[in-house]
Amino acid sequence: ENSIPQAPEAWWWLTVAPFLFYCAWQLAYFLIVQVWLREHLVANKHMDNSYRTLARRAAKSNNILNRIVRKGSALRRVVMFGSVQTLYTSLMLLLAAPLYHSYTLSLIYQIALVLVSIWNGAEYLYDIVPRVLEKNWIAKLNEVDPSWCGSRPGKAKKFEAPMEHTPQESTEHLESIDNLHED
Repeated sequence: ENSIPQAPEAWWWLTVAPFLFYCAWQLAYFLIVQVWLREHLVANKHMDNSYRTLARRAAKSNNILNRIVRKGSALRRVVMFGSVQTLYTSLMLLLAAPLYHSYTLSLIYQIALVLVSIWNGAEYLYDIVPRVLEKNWIAKLNEVDPSWCGSRPGKAKKFEAPMEHTPQESTEHLESIDNLHED
């Protein structure tokens, strides 16, 4: 007797049942957050929920999907947000049964997940972290000694780093910062 669910039963337990659970969870979350706790959340702007967190991240990206979802009334934005989440969840659940039945597809999918994670981590470490560190370092220098880049103490100009530069320009830029105190 084979205990592995086959085609129709596998689709039910790997796709349909989780989707129904997801819909029930989304409905419960909507009723709790948008109806029952609405006044409390409106009064306490510092409290986060998934909508606020994802809306804040989406606003930073300013892509076409963000502009479509954020148009209109607050209710429309919440419904669009839920619709996009439901669409994404549906697409991901459609992968469950084929991945469950194919070792090769599962292996490819897992390798792709690992590679994407490594790529995102490397991009963060090599692109974003240096910019943040440079910005913080320059802000600290301006706090400690605002006159370090100007000849007249009262009229010193604040130093601003270029936002985009090549690795060579970045090295020259950092070397010029290091040499400023030697003058």
